[in-house]
Amino acid sequence: MNPGARIAVGAEGEATTVVTPELTVRHFHAEMPAVYGTPFLIYLMEIAAANAIQPNLPAGWVSVGVDVHIRHLAATPVGRTVTA
Repeated sequence: MNPGARIAVGAEGEATTVVTPELTVRHFHAEMPAVYGTPFLIYLMEIAAANAIQPNLPAGWVSVGVDVHIRHLAATPVGRTVTA
């Protein structure tokens, strides 16, 4: 069985979060700005991708990321909403 064959090219998923102080770079490094951290952005993208394909996976299966190529181009301050 090839579960990937059931996943359509262009499948869409979404994940949203509100930036809290714990999701900022400053939370881990006091000298850095209180803006959304890139690792959390990658995590949110991972959840959105999983949401896109989960309905096509066999029961009990999950997806995991294996390769990431992104550019985090804008700072997002505490209180703002981020959607992937």
